[in-house]
Amino acid sequence: MKLRVAVIGLGKISEAHILGWKRLDDAEIKVLVDSDGARAEGKAQEYGVAESGTDFNVILERSDIDIVDLVIPHHLHAPYSIAALKAGKHVLVEKPVATKLSDAEEMIKTAESTGKKLMVAEPIRFNPTIQRAATIINENKIGRAFHFTTRGEFYVPPLRFQGTHTGWRGDAEKIGGGVLLESGIHNLAIARFLLGDIEWVSAFEAPRTRNELTVEDTISVIWKFKTGATGLGSFSWATRWLNGVGTAFNVFGTEGVTGSDPQTGRIFLEKDGEHIEWTDASDGPYHGHFAEIKHFVDCIKQNKTPATDAVEETKTLKVILAAYRSAQQNKPINVDEFRE
Repeated sequence: MKLRVAVIGLGKISEAHILGWKRLDDAEIKVLVDSDGARAEGKAQEYGVAESGTDFNVILERSDIDIVDLVIPHHLHAPYSIAALKAGKHVLVEKPVATKLSDAEEMIKTAESTGKKLMVAEPIRFNPTIQRAATIINENKIGRAFHFTTRGEFYVPPLRFQGTHTGWRGDAEKIGGGVLLESGIHNLAIARFLLGDIEWVSAFEAPRTRNELTVEDTISVIWKFKTGATGLGSFSWATRWLNGVGTAFNVFGTEGVTGSDPQTGRIFLEKDGEHIEWTDASDGPYHGHFAEIKHFVDCIKQNKTPATDAVEETKTLKVILAAYRSAQQNKPINVDEFRE
C-alpha cells in the first residue's frame, strides 16, 4: 500500500519536495495545500496532483493522509508538526526544526508519545558529495581531524524578505534568526555530521548593512568540537560579489585535507602532495531532497529512526541559539549548558 502524502506550503523549495515524492513508487501525493488558493490550484495542475486546498486543519481530519510534509515558515514548524503528530500523521518538516529550543523539545516529546515519525528535511546529510567526505574521514585518509572551516557568503536579493509569500522572512519573530539560522544551519549540519558534537561556541555579528532585515546579515562563528578539534565559520547575506559561496568547507587532518571546492562543489582530497577530485553521480538538482524523502519512507516502513530526526536536528539548533547568545553577551557559551 502506498503512503499518502499532503504537502503543506508551496513556496520555492516545495518543488524539491513534490518532485521527490513523485519519484517514489511506494508513496503518492494526495493533495497540495497553501494559504493562497490560486497558488495551490496552479501547483496541483503543474505537477499533476488531483487535489488542492487551503485549510491545514481539514488535512488533519482526513483518514486518507499518512504523511504531512511541512514546507512552511519557520514559526509554524512547531505548532503544525505537533498538531499533525497528534492527528496520527508522520511528519517531514523543513529545517530548522523550530526557532526555539522549548518548541523543538515539545516536538520530540509529541513524536515519542504518538509513536509517529518526525524527520527534519536536511538534504545536506544525504548529498553524495558530503557522504564521500564522511567516508574519507571515517577511513582515516586524512589522519586525525583537528580543524574544520566553512563559508556561506553570498548576496540575497531584497525580494526574498518582502512580498505576500516571502515577507515572513522580514519578521524577526517569524524567521527566528538571520543568515546563521536560515543558511548557515546547513554548514553546521555538515560540521556535526563529519566531526561530531560541538562543546563550546563563540560568535561575533558584523555591523548590519541590510536595512530591509530585522535579523543578522553577517556573522562569524568559532567553536570547539567535543573531540577537541576546532571550527571556524563565516556567514553572510550581504557580500556583494559575483561568486558567492554557499556550503564550502574544509576538514584538516594530521595527514591530509578534504573538503568541497567553493566553485564546483566537488569533493577533493589532498594528501602526500597529490590533489584528487571527485564528481559524484547526481540524478538532478534535488538529489539530496529525493534521498532524504526516500529515507523517510524507508524509516516509516521499517520502523527505524530517521537520520535527521528532531533529536538530531535540535542539537544543531542548540548550537545556533548558543551562538546568538554568545554574540549578545560577548562570551563563549557551553552548548550543553545552554538554556533559553
